[in-house]
Amino acid sequence: MTFKKLLATCLSFIMVAGGLSLAFASSNNEYVPVFAEEHAHNLVTFNEWTSTDSLPANGAYYLANDVTISSTWKPANDTKLCLNGHGIRMTGSGSVIESPANGYLQILDCDKSTEHKYTFDETGLAVVDDSLTGDYETFIGGYITGGNATTGGGVLVATPGKSQTSQLYMLDVTVIGNHASGNGGGIGYNYGSKARSIISLTDCSIIGNVADGIGGGVFHQANQRFMDLSGNTVITKNISGSGCAGVYEQSGLYISHNVFLYGNTLKDGTPSDLYIGHGSGGQPDKLILDGDLESSSRIGIQYLRLETIYDYYNHCSEDPNNIFISNVNNRFFTKNGDTNNVIYNNLTKTDCSCDYDGDEHTGDLSLADDSIDYEIKYGTKEGANIH
Repeated sequence: MTFKKLLATCLSFIMVAGGLSLAFASSNNEYVPVFAEEHAHNLVTFNEWTSTDSLPANGAYYLANDVTISSTWKPANDTKLCLNGHGIRMTGSGSVIESPANGYLQILDCDKSTEHKYTFDETGLAVVDDSLTGDYETFIGGYITGGNATTGGGVLVATPGKSQTSQLYMLDVTVIGNHASGNGGGIGYNYGSKARSIISLTDCSIIGNVADGIGGGVFHQANQRFMDLSGNTVITKNISGSGCAGVYEQSGLYISHNVFLYGNTLKDGTPSDLYIGHGSGGQPDKLILDGDLESSSRIGIQYLRLETIYDYYNHCSEDPNNIFISNVNNRFFTKNGDTNNVIYNNLTKTDCSCDYDGDEHTGDLSLADDSIDYEIKYGTKEGANIH
């Protein structure tokens, strides 16, 4: 074996072990290494998908082009898809994607530079169109759009059987411009008896989706398990007809890092960002800080069933009123005694009075005087005592 052939053999072993593919061009018995980086995530190699009108049934693939489909993509368990800066657009009826029941689906994007344009129609639904000129907004990377279903316009998390779990994991994906005639304009999951589901969104954007029912952004009516929002996840400009427009969660919600869950509204314009309601089957139905929360986070609260944000002060030193913003008048956030939890308080005419500048004020104080309202919410300025 010549030295160059021996070198080629050694390089081949080193590069393949290191996650890069290696080919050799031969000319006059001379071997020249040609390097090509593999498309891989978490040590899994993703193969190229070149079709523009279909998606893979299973496996791990990355898109080479935008894909337009006319029926719902229903991949098999453990399918992984990297959008690679491209979009999946539905032109027919139904959800764009339906995750496998009692299975695992991972959708991610690794493109950090491809810009896409969108605007809004008269209903508030986002419309993605890269040919737009004039007034438009932009986002970066791969996206899911055009769904029009009863539940889960963009992504429907399939309901598994009893004691089974459906799992959806999304990373760096934008779900935009999807509609549900029922619940879950962007992402939706329907309750199943003793069935479980997990939705995990990291660095995702859920923008401009509409539900005629509940949950313009995300509707998760789970019997057990939870939803997790982390990284730089943004959920904004979603609209619903009732219930909650941003995220409707009927199980446990875990939040960390730099989440922006704000600016969602009902169809009548009422602010409506997060609703954590009552469920069954032993799920925690709590809002829990699962990691450090950055001061730039903004989370609107419409309703918390247990009135508590758990483990707040272990992960954030910021005044909770600077991060969590009530969608409802006369509600604010205070520390729960000596614990690390925060209580979502409700002021009423019967439980609040205030000594301000030596004068006793009672009743609906927030409507009486802006300065008194400030004292009620924060209770820190000299001269105010909250009872």
